[in-house]
Amino acid sequence: MKKPFVQIALDYPSVEEALTVAEIGVAAGVDILEAGTPLIVAEGIRAIGELARAFPDMPVLADYKTMDSGFKNVQLTKAQGGHYMTVCANAPDATVQSAIREGKTSGIQVVVDTIGVPQQAERAKTCADWAWTGSIFTMEPINVALTAPATPSCGSPRCFRPSIFRWESPPSTLKTLSVQPN
Repeated sequence: MKKPFVQIALDYPSVEEALTVAEIGVAAGVDILEAGTPLIVAEGIRAIGELARAFPDMPVLADYKTMDSGFKNVQLTKAQGGHYMTVCANAPDATVQSAIREGKTSGIQVVVDTIGVPQQAERAKTCADWAWTGSIFTMEPINVALTAPATPSCGSPRCFRPSIFRWESPPSTLKTLSVQPN
């Protein structure tokens, strides 16, 4: 059995808080740094670039939860030095397909997030069929969490606890699709 990949979701309202927790995560051995949706909303795409520059040896995932203009978020991720981006599985087919196409062109890995999809296995298979070359994969959260320490400002109500995701195999080499129901 392969060692699972661990991704830390940096769902913080500031780049400074995200960088502090990212440093702890990297020291703890996480494999992927996620610029979480709340971070991107609060700080813009610069958050992706800040993480990529601060941790040049770490893959950075931009968790946009893209629902339209999929290809544009792939381009933004590339421009900021990120490696992965998310598109919602329940987005229109054209959105998911445009993200996949641009990901193949640019080298950015596209993650289809099945959050909120009632028929996850069916939709995941459809998305995987569009990208049978392995440029797309799905992720599912598991019940593991890295609790952030109360420094420097993690005691504030604006500070979120990061989420941890487990990858059953390295995203860049995933050949098969397995989806577990909620």
